[in-house]
Amino acid sequence: MTEKEQSSGRVNPMAPLSSLVGSIVEKGFPENKPPPPKPSRLPFPVARHRSHGPHVGSRPQPKVPIVKEEEDDDEEGLINAENYARLQTMSHEEIVKAQAELYEKMDPALVTILKKRGQDKLKKRKHSVPEVSEECPSDIHSPQGGQEAVTPSPSSQVTAIPKEASVASQGFFWDSWTERVEAVRDLRFSFDGCVLENVVVPPPETGVNMSAVERDFLRTEGDPGAAGYTIKEAIALTRSVIPGQRCLALNLLASLLNKALSKLCQSGIGQQKVQSTDWEAIWAYALGPEPGLVLALRMALDDNHASVVLACAKVIQCLLSCSLNENFFDLLENMGPCGKDMFTAPVFRGKPEIDLGLLPGCYWKYSAKPSNIVPFREEIMDDGTEDTDTIQKDVFVAGQDVAAGLVRMDILPRIYHLLETEPTAPLEECLISATIAIARHSPKCTTAILKYPRFVQTIVKRFKLNKRMDVLPSQIFSVRLLKVLARYDKRTCMEFVKNGTFNEVTWHLFQFTSSLDSWVKLGKHKCKLSSDLMVEQLRFLKVCIQSGCCISQYPELFPALCLWLSCPSFEKLKEKNLIREFASVSREAYLVLEAFAGTLPSLYSPRNESDAWDWRYVSPMIDTALSWITLAPELLEWERGTESVSMSTASLLWLYSAVIRTVSKVLDKISAHGEEEPLPWLPEFVPKIGLTIIKHKLLSFSVEKDPSKCSSFMEFLCLLRENCQDEELALASVSCLHGLTRTVVSIQTLIESARSKMETPQGSESIRDGSLLAKGILTESLGDVTSVWSSFRDYVASEWPIMQSIEIHKRGGLAPGVGLGWGASGGGFWSTRVLLTQADAGLLSLFLHISQLDSQGSVLLMDKMNSALAMCLIAGPRDHLLVEKAFDYVLGPHALEHLAGCINSNKRTITSEWKCSEGDYDRMSNVLTSHFKRRWFHPKRKSEAENGSKKVAVGLETIHEEGEMPTEDQKSDSLIVEWAHQRLPLPPQWFLSSISAVHVGKTSAEDQEPTELLEVAKAGVFFIAGLESASGLGTVPTPVSSVPLVWKFHALSTVLLAGMDIIEDKNTRNLYSYLQELYGHVLDERRQSSGRETELLRFKSDVFESYSTFLEMLVEQYAAVSYGDVLYGRQMSIYLHQCVEPSVRLSAWTALSNARVLELLPSLDKCLGDAQGYLEPAEENEGVLEAYLKSWTCGALDRAATRGSVAFTLVLHQFSSLLFCNGDNKDNKEEEGSLRSKIVRTLVRDLSRKQHRQGMMVDLLGYNSKGCADAMEVEEEEESQKREGERRMEVLKEACQGNSSLLSELEKLKECVRVKSQEDYLQPNLLSANYIFLELWPFPDSPFREERVAWRYINRDVVPFAVMVAVECVTVGSTTLFKAASLRGLSFYVFVFYTYVVAALVLLPLSFIFGRSRRLPSAKAPFFFKIFLLALVGFVSMLSGCKGVEYSNPTLASAISTLTPAFTFTLAVIFRMERIVLKSSASQAKVIGTIVSISGALVIVLYKGPKLLSSASLTSSEATVSLYQDLTSFDSSWIIGGVLLVTQYLLVSLWYILQTQVMEVYPEKTTVVLLYILCATIISAPVCMLAEKGLSSFLLKPGVPLASVMYTGGLVSSVGTVIHTWGLHMKGPVYISLFKPLSIVIAVVMAAIFLGDALHLGSVIGSVVLSCGFYTVIWGKAREDSTRNVADTEKSPLLVTHTVEDEASSLRCD
Repeated sequence: MTEKEQSSGRVNPMAPLSSLVGSIVEKGFPENKPPPPKPSRLPFPVARHRSHGPHVGSRPQPKVPIVKEEEDDDEEGLINAENYARLQTMSHEEIVKAQAELYEKMDPALVTILKKRGQDKLKKRKHSVPEVSEECPSDIHSPQGGQEAVTPSPSSQVTAIPKEASVASQGFFWDSWTERVEAVRDLRFSFDGCVLENVVVPPPETGVNMSAVERDFLRTEGDPGAAGYTIKEAIALTRSVIPGQRCLALNLLASLLNKALSKLCQSGIGQQKVQSTDWEAIWAYALGPEPGLVLALRMALDDNHASVVLACAKVIQCLLSCSLNENFFDLLENMGPCGKDMFTAPVFRGKPEIDLGLLPGCYWKYSAKPSNIVPFREEIMDDGTEDTDTIQKDVFVAGQDVAAGLVRMDILPRIYHLLETEPTAPLEECLISATIAIARHSPKCTTAILKYPRFVQTIVKRFKLNKRMDVLPSQIFSVRLLKVLARYDKRTCMEFVKNGTFNEVTWHLFQFTSSLDSWVKLGKHKCKLSSDLMVEQLRFLKVCIQSGCCISQYPELFPALCLWLSCPSFEKLKEKNLIREFASVSREAYLVLEAFAGTLPSLYSPRNESDAWDWRYVSPMIDTALSWITLAPELLEWERGTESVSMSTASLLWLYSAVIRTVSKVLDKISAHGEEEPLPWLPEFVPKIGLTIIKHKLLSFSVEKDPSKCSSFMEFLCLLRENCQDEELALASVSCLHGLTRTVVSIQTLIESARSKMETPQGSESIRDGSLLAKGILTESLGDVTSVWSSFRDYVASEWPIMQSIEIHKRGGLAPGVGLGWGASGGGFWSTRVLLTQADAGLLSLFLHISQLDSQGSVLLMDKMNSALAMCLIAGPRDHLLVEKAFDYVLGPHALEHLAGCINSNKRTITSEWKCSEGDYDRMSNVLTSHFKRRWFHPKRKSEAENGSKKVAVGLETIHEEGEMPTEDQKSDSLIVEWAHQRLPLPPQWFLSSISAVHVGKTSAEDQEPTELLEVAKAGVFFIAGLESASGLGTVPTPVSSVPLVWKFHALSTVLLAGMDIIEDKNTRNLYSYLQELYGHVLDERRQSSGRETELLRFKSDVFESYSTFLEMLVEQYAAVSYGDVLYGRQMSIYLHQCVEPSVRLSAWTALSNARVLELLPSLDKCLGDAQGYLEPAEENEGVLEAYLKSWTCGALDRAATRGSVAFTLVLHQFSSLLFCNGDNKDNKEEEGSLRSKIVRTLVRDLSRKQHRQGMMVDLLGYNSKGCADAMEVEEEEESQKREGERRMEVLKEACQGNSSLLSELEKLKECVRVKSQEDYLQPNLLSANYIFLELWPFPDSPFREERVAWRYINRDVVPFAVMVAVECVTVGSTTLFKAASLRGLSFYVFVFYTYVVAALVLLPLSFIFGRSRRLPSAKAPFFFKIFLLALVGFVSMLSGCKGVEYSNPTLASAISTLTPAFTFTLAVIFRMERIVLKSSASQAKVIGTIVSISGALVIVLYKGPKLLSSASLTSSEATVSLYQDLTSFDSSWIIGGVLLVTQYLLVSLWYILQTQVMEVYPEKTTVVLLYILCATIISAPVCMLAEKGLSSFLLKPGVPLASVMYTGGLVSSVGTVIHTWGLHMKGPVYISLFKPLSIVIAVVMAAIFLGDALHLGSVIGSVVLSCGFYTVIWGKAREDSTRNVADTEKSPLLVTHTVEDEASSLRCD
């Protein structure tokens, strides 16, 4: 610095950092004795915030030239100079003495407090601050390093990273990442961005007053950079009142960000921490919202000092990763052939959708919602709305996305005004570079630049003001910016061409260099600038050509580019070291020609002379390209192999890549004509290209090769790819291989299509080359091609896991930067490594359809399929065509046929052969291709706010995870691809979507019919079975085997949601069973290898955190449609496997138990995998054990025990292990003993209330668990079995803790076990007590098991069904007979009396035969009064019913009988026996069902309607009198009959209520019915005799009257009542009620046959309505019972200790 600058305080922005430091040092040390720098005692405080700067949210300021800073105070400058001069003359001792004097002048108390605080802080830091090496790149030690991390105060928590509850993605926990970022808060950095070690700077004591002079003095004493700065301190320093300090802080931040980004790129991809310094966390913290970096930079950009603005612009450059991102896009431009860039905005994956199978790989979403980017506040203010976008909202958006935050803070208007003030060249470059980064960010930011007035004109002005031939760096950046804007869409590009913007910035292309010599004489620097400018101009031109513009300029452009298209004299270029510059321009020139070639018209169409660009210009273009190919052996010296690699090799390879790609594009345009039709003629340059390739050894055609040198250019390129460490050189070699392979394939295709048109050249050598060309250039060089295929097959197989490892945190990166600034290690998706991986996949895709390779057999075909599957996992957003090629191959008919062969060859688990025709393969191919493309390629619709359709005051919006429907909304004319709104890269589980996303949901079946979904599911099961069968046939590992087993089981469950049609198809069922067996076998292998206690199936952690919701849907479907299907049951039982996490097992068991479908699960031997996997290890989760107990007590396991379900076996094993096998375990003995005691008491108490569960308790006592310590082959030794039974009984008694009532129940159980043990000795195959022989029999196919299961099924299901149908037929038959008898004169009084008499006579002997097990109550008990009341109600109801049948017919009686549940519910509500809870679905159903039932009854009674069906009676016409004789629709007798029948069934409902109370007192069914009949007889005798006028009516003669009396009394009133009571006990009231509507059909048939009654419309309508209401009431009742059972088990303390008094009282109530 000059003396003048030192005295004035000015800062030179271009000065080195040391000069910036010196400019603010107020007191220094003499150079002769430099003491060691002292650390600062205080962190640098913000002395005063600048108030003169403009507000961040204010309007753009008018153009004001930036003024260099002046000294604020001349006196202060003089004092500063005087102090500086004095320090130069002072010694070290004198300086120390002066410092002591200054300390004396300060308040001693303040000095003491500061010293004490510093000492305390130092002591704390000894345990918290990690030790770091003394080298510059110092490192943070993470908490895993054995030392404890610094714990931040609660008031300073990081808000950048939201904490999630242990959400793991590929072994990486978000909580640990948060700790890493928080550890950065206290790190201190030097001026060059390095981490400083062991630096202790105590913070100031709060509440202590200190002047700004004192703080500044303490801070600037010695070297201000010695103690370093934390990131927050450096940001706070940017607001200092001293310009030099602001500049210093910004330079420190720039160095820090540059170093962090550089270190990130040097680390490996997917590695979370490869260095001791956690640069990922440093980068994330710096960009996070806590430091407030973006806001500080935006404020610094408004500074009035040029040096501060320049330093701020450099930090913004680093923040937006400008240089590194541009290097990435340069490589992307060179690679092709896609030609599309990607927007750089940070994104993250959306949440999995349950309707799409919960598969990962959801749509990418912007981290900052585009509608939250508000670039122009003027527009909002013009609408009259209030500017509510506060700084807090700006900072919030910046925390999500730094570029979005800058745009929201109006950085674009500020950049525009800075550019208008003619800034310095460095500042101008930084500003335009930052604008480029913003333009690459997202469509919203690109639109913001284009909409800003005169911004583009300001950029173009750089060329208008400089008409000289000199090139300025800002011009290069300006052209690049315009190119990026033009790539956004065609309209923008056409506008640039139309308004002259394109011509203004590309005039150099036509007027620049006349010769190579004149260009070389410009010198290295100018040649570099000119080549960079031409490269950007040519890229801009290429964009215009791709958009359909500037095509007519080819005749003018080609002569101007001939210098760069032709081979130069490389001696001059080597001498001046300009090969790279020349090659870069030549490369871009050929890429422009490739773009021109893409617009060529059809070769065989009539030529239009007016066209400025057509095939006339192709031959000169091909000649210039072939001149480069001719020179390739000499220029690259490939025969020497890797020894020939030099600094310019990469540039030359990029050039040759462009040359070959241009040739390939021309050949592609020829082959595009006619497709499979023969070509009419072949251009002469086609064989010329082939001969040039053969002559100059681009391919090898010889069998023998010299190992000491490369035999061909292709071999040289493969060698570079394999051995080169430079990723750019490897990329260039792969790009050359891509173009060369495409060219060779096109040449062979064209020659084969027009073989007769080709002329063989003359000459011996030419004849040989022509012969090779005629035979097939690809066929003859198959060795080289096969070598390339093998190499890249292995590359791709090893690279796709790297690509998949990038997606950690469920988002694209770790920080809210752009592009490489996402912050992932190694650069993540934006790294050169990923580009190389995608280039390898793109090259490999060319070999999929080379038929010459298929001759090597099925192994190579499988390798192709595995490679295609791997390519799907590598492709990024710009590689849709690559994935489509992979899909076309993997899903092609030939591939599916190959998979079918693999399935048929697998005879281990697939019993039947898969048979399919060619048409079926074509159909499946189309179905699968359509599904996968719709599922994975369908873009997502953008919201209206994102499209910017309306100008409104937009506030901050949350990022909605759902609700945006997919549609084709993406710009089809854009050359830039968005990460957002699409799904690539695909997850490894993508192929499972064919069976995971087929059930009808809100997004999956948007335009698909159920039949279409079913076809997708069937084809998907076949496809996955084929992939699994062929997984071990190739030479490279298949990605299918890497998919976690939990996802495969989940997919098999999800496909069942589509319905039973999936597994009802025979072929699909066999394949589904094969997949189940295969995955079960894999589960057993992994369980044995990794340990039995390992949770291998983490559905909740790996699939979906709310997996219980999915399980509820699955169980509901299982209960509704499965009907106990074995495959469905096996799939459901997998969720009860011990390898499943306990929370999922608990959810699955609870859902199955609540749905009452535990009995539908298969037996243990039919489940997937080894049986021990379900039983071992013993259950330790108390919640699961409680769920087992609840299911036992609420009756959900009753039928499961009868059917031998795996659910009951599982409960038996776990209860047996807990109760009988862990008694001697000393670990946690008290807790286990308490739990054991509670379970035993609950089971015994349940047994006392429900005696029918004795068999289940016997099974529990007899269960033999292999884990029991005292179990010794009880099935072989009778004494051992007896001792074991006694020991178990003692365990139960001990757990009862002396409870007398429980002990009495155990005595009964013991007696039952003894009796059944004797029976088991005789009949071991029928009784459940011998569970050891039947359930744990070593032979699963034992006939004992099958016979017992069949007998139980007949006894529990078939017999009740048949009996109930028979009872309904008998009941309706009695009504029909009575109607027939009444028509013959039988009085209903006589009928009622004799019916009771006959019933009493029948039941009297039956009661003595079956006997009584209980004594009758005493005569004084209210029991007999209830019997009498029951008989009275029954008698009156029977009278009403008989009279009602006389007035109507049996059909009406049967229909009205379905009102019974509704009437019962109504009476229960009236008598307050039941409450109505309107919020309950059960109560709602019963109320609605009651109303509907009564409405149906009213319809039947009040409306008869026309006849629908009439049948002649089987009896004679004289003896049969029809009930309906010319009745109208409203018949009085019909209405009276209906009212009487309604009265009857209202009384029947009351009768049911009374009968229930009677049965509670005395539960002997036969005796109660007999007593009821006797009382009814006694009541009916006087009533009927008095009511009937003549006693002669009681004399019955043989005929229909006598038959009806005997039939009704003998069967219905006696035996029928007993059977109904038995059915209530056996199946429950709901089951019995379900058969009531059947009586209507039976009555219609019988009335038509025996009575000749006609069926009327009113009866049909009313019966349907009445049945609907009936079933609604029944459903509500069943729902209420189920809920009550579950609620009772949940509310009542199942695991509690009851006292003896409580037990005694409960027994008395029972």
